[in-house]
Amino acid sequence: MGEESQVDIMFKKLIENDSGKHVYVPSLDPVGLYNHAIKQFNAKINKTAEGSYERLDENCFYALWMKRWWNRLRADESIFFLIFSLLINVVVSLVPVLNIIVCAIWIIVWLIYERIAKRHKENSKLCENPFKYMIYAPEVCRRAKLINLYLDLPSRNLGSFGLKESQISVLQSRSFSGTVKFMVFNNTFKFAFTKFGFLRIFHVLQILASGGAITIANLVIYPMLGISELILI
Repeated sequence: MGEESQVDIMFKKLIENDSGKHVYVPSLDPVGLYNHAIKQFNAKINKTAEGSYERLDENCFYALWMKRWWNRLRADESIFFLIFSLLINVVVSLVPVLNIIVCAIWIIVWLIYERIAKRHKENSKLCENPFKYMIYAPEVCRRAKLINLYLDLPSRNLGSFGLKESQISVLQSRSFSGTVKFMVFNNTFKFAFTKFGFLRIFHVLQILASGGAITIANLVIYPMLGISELILI
């Protein structure tokens, strides 16, 4: 059988045995996903640090704005979609009056991020690899339509995930009565923590894109069209 067929069989067994434990994600914005990842890092079976990871302060305005520009556009997973989000911002920033509002929002969002991101620096120092006892299995997550879930499997079946011997040894050392409970995750879960620091660059790029588009619009495009943004405001 091919590799895909093996995944099909493995996933079917997981469903039949009801071994997948669903995990509820309260919010799909950057901070919501980050706090969800932190909660899993602090779980007993995943814990790798002596201390506990601290949650970030949530902000409704930040969540509402960034859920669309970062998560739904998948800017966190692809450079293509990151560039696409910048291009959308540039186009929007060519519209009189609206561009001022959008640029102001990006500045506010960036300031909110800088306020809440300080705790992320401290969390990053706790452990080099908080994913040590977790398994990267995007195909399983895709089929389950979740970004992470917990599995109970016989330790003898760990090879079905294509794990390294070192990973299997770590998980088997934590088995109980021949069964291992562990968490699998996909890129969305992983990037919620590993790319949170990159959001600073993302915010600055969006501000520069919006500010640059406004400058070009006022110096070149609006004069050609006989428009004065100051009069419109």
